[in-house]
Amino acid sequence: MRNYHCFQCNTRNPEDFYNIIHSLCKKCKIKRSCEHAINKKKKLVEYKGGQCERCGYNKCLASLCFHHRNPAIKDMKTNMICHLSIENAKREIDGCSLLCHNCHNEIHWCNVKDKNSWFD
Repeated sequence: MRNYHCFQCNTRNPEDFYNIIHSLCKKCKIKRSCEHAINKKKKLVEYKGGQCERCGYNKCLASLCFHHRNPAIKDMKTNMICHLSIENAKREIDGCSLLCHNCHNEIHWCNVKDKNSWFD
């Protein structure tokens, strides 16, 4: 029989665990993964200047995103960056602009609008 014991919250209920992980329950694993992703994004946002390159917005980390300036040369989607080492993530975002969601959406809207005359 497997020994289920979360070292974070001390739960021992087998239903609270993933089948392959027995030392961290689902809830604590998700929390740890989110904290890791947020910390990595903080470092990457700081690396890119800490604010939107177009308007200077810097109030909410969740409202900042990385925009590939040339989508043809990107290695992966920016939402997959959390799975890379910090060095590889920096290499990937070197080809990106740091934008707030409003500026990012404006760039994409203008690109679509220019290609489709029915938006006029």
